[in-house]
Amino acid sequence: MNKLAQLTIPGYRIDPFPNLKPGLAGSNLGSIISSLLELVFMITGILMFIWALVGIFQYITAGGNKEGLAKARARLTWAIIGFIFVVAAFSISLYVQQLIQPKTVQFCSDQQAADCANGNPPRTCVIVNDKPNCQ
Repeated sequence: MNKLAQLTIPGYRIDPFPNLKPGLAGSNLGSIISSLLELVFMITGILMFIWALVGIFQYITAGGNKEGLAKARARLTWAIIGFIFVVAAFSISLYVQQLIQPKTVQFCSDQQAADCANGNPPRTCVIVNDKPNCQ
């Protein structure tokens, strides 16, 4: 499935599902949702860019026609508003992902815990920046 989901453009390789590992597709709902959101944001960004290019082309070719200029200006305005919404939605999704992402727990070895417990006063062993620390 992962090979089918890869888009290839000469000189570039776009993988819309980078979170899915080969052989594990469909085994983790969170990674599937994250991958689909990334794909939606990518497609939305491309469509917004195309929408803006069409608006710019309309603006250039309006030739002083007030109705054509108004349509082009409206198209550009909606492209910018859409871009703002996409950036806001992407930021919110990253924030929510940070909130609900499982935290990794590290434990001290028995020797490290004993060293901290035997101190004066006895303290607790905690892992801080991947190093055991007595607190």
